[in-house]
Amino acid sequence: MPDEFVLDCLEKLRPMLFNLANNYHLDSDDVLQDAAVIILETLPRLDLSRNVVSYLWSTITCRMIDRARKKKIETISLHTPLTKPGLTLEDTLPAASGEINHKWEDERTEIVHQSLRRLPLDEQLYLQRAYKLAAFSPCPKTPPRTRSQVVTGQSARRHLRADWQLIQTVYC
Repeated sequence: MPDEFVLDCLEKLRPMLFNLANNYHLDSDDVLQDAAVIILETLPRLDLSRNVVSYLWSTITCRMIDRARKKKIETISLHTPLTKPGLTLEDTLPAASGEINHKWEDERTEIVHQSLRRLPLDEQLYLQRAYKLAAFSPCPKTPPRTRSQVVTGQSARRHLRADWQLIQTVYC
């Protein structure tokens, strides 16, 4: 009986547990296992005449958030010695290349500017102002529309997310 109850509760809580794991950068399998343990721990206190799933959800959420807050983030110094005497973590990192490929940067900038010029003028002006694009000069493709800045910004982001040439340039 308790095993079936725990599995049934976990099935009902699964989407919320995955969101919790995602929001707090936790491993989803660990969250599911911890949730099963918490359900088993709270089982004797449950009042089955009430909404059990919502009670379990609030209990699991509180405990998981407490654990996430208490989790220490360990920092490691680059000067930490390794097994060999005199060898540090810094020595194992690749040397930083000080050279910038200016040709590639110029091509990338031009593709971004071309993508921006395909937008309506009000969106070009909004993005130029919002992201402080001093090198970009808007091209009046259409006369500016009178819309709020929020709507203009949302529309501009939607148009840019649909531009495959821009996506390939930025993410590749």
